[in-house]
Amino acid sequence: MNSCRRSSLGVLLLLMLATSLFASSVFAASAQTNSSWLNWASIAWRYFQPGVGINPTTGLNRANLDWDYATDWDIASSIISVIMARRIGLIGDTTPTGWGYRDRINRILSGLEDRPLGTVNGVPWPYWAYNWNGSGCGTYCDNYTGAADSARLLIALNMLRNFDQSYATRVEAIYERAKGAYDVMAHEFGVGYYQYYMAMAYEEWGYNETASLQGFEELKNSSTINVYGIHIPAISTIAEPTVLVLLELNRSLVSPTFADLAQRIYETQEARYSNTGLLTAWSEGEYFKPPYYVYETIYDPDVPYPGTWVIPIGNQVLVPPLRPIMYTKIAFSYLAIYGSNAYTNALADTALSLAGPSGFGEGTFEDGSRAPWSQGSLYSDKTNGLVLAASAYALTGGNAMSATTGESAASTNTAIPILLAVTVTITIVALVMIFNRRRKDPRYNLN
Repeated sequence: MNSCRRSSLGVLLLLMLATSLFASSVFAASAQTNSSWLNWASIAWRYFQPGVGINPTTGLNRANLDWDYATDWDIASSIISVIMARRIGLIGDTTPTGWGYRDRINRILSGLEDRPLGTVNGVPWPYWAYNWNGSGCGTYCDNYTGAADSARLLIALNMLRNFDQSYATRVEAIYERAKGAYDVMAHEFGVGYYQYYMAMAYEEWGYNETASLQGFEELKNSSTINVYGIHIPAISTIAEPTVLVLLELNRSLVSPTFADLAQRIYETQEARYSNTGLLTAWSEGEYFKPPYYVYETIYDPDVPYPGTWVIPIGNQVLVPPLRPIMYTKIAFSYLAIYGSNAYTNALADTALSLAGPSGFGEGTFEDGSRAPWSQGSLYSDKTNGLVLAASAYALTGGNAMSATTGESAASTNTAIPILLAVTVTITIVALVMIFNRRRKDPRYNLN
């Protein structure tokens, strides 16, 4: 091969490399910058593309690539993810292809407006799950949604009407369709981390949840359990609701007690990592074999002493032998909320290895090795939605969106993607100029 062709090939490879870096590069967690967070968000956003996690005809989502249904929890993930993508400039209001922010939200709201409802004791009630093709409840018409899934949908709808007032009327009409069910479910809460999240959701819609919220405040004076030297209340403890509250609710409305206890839960996971070397990012999520969905519980008062670091299923405690998963969504959530350190960097760097064409995978084993997921169950809306929420949290200085924050759809951040686009464009133009200059140089004979 002559020198010109070798040079041309080298320039072409550089050009391809530059384009690839822009499209899919993965920055190390220790390099936590706006560019890296936007990059990670763009990877998570792959899940929400038409034909992947979004039905290309209806615009409705599915919970994972193996299950073409969405619960109200999953529908909320889709709404929140679209808002987060708009906030950080991954999408504009509309696009020529019909998949901009408004295009997507209109499709989701239409699905909620048109979906069939069942009845429970004469009260109109949403079904537990709906097919992403818009055909209704399918094989789940004997199952009805519960208070937790409804709470997340109410948070998402409230977030939308605060983010974009033009949708307030439609959002409130959707709420009214199932208000009878929400009236019943609003009285089902006790005291706990998930109960706090649910109570905050229903309070946003005018329900009085003082008993649950005040009961949570009293946990700071309750009995505790010592986990690696950190004292946490002796109640069922899973990380998931703590990061949901911090990432999805306005931080100014989250009580200092909740924020303190959430940090203690983070510290127990960090301490386990420091003491064992295990990549500890326990939560709930998809599992690659039966029971297929697990609740990794830091403390469970209903299992035998000591009740820590267990995965309970009914009356069974499955750790050991069930191998725990380091969940990607917790890795990115902890990095966004608590910042870069040896522990959060180790989690996120491992999670970054799961970046793929359909977003981020669910997680790895605690030694960093791959679990034998199927391609479909590896990717979910819950994981990629939380990565998007964590990215938006980091990029906006910890400004969550559920309550009014002064931010609107018209004032979202477009500077970051524009800066990246300009940088990459300049790089590509420079490479093309080098290529053309060499092609014209007589020293590089093409014959």
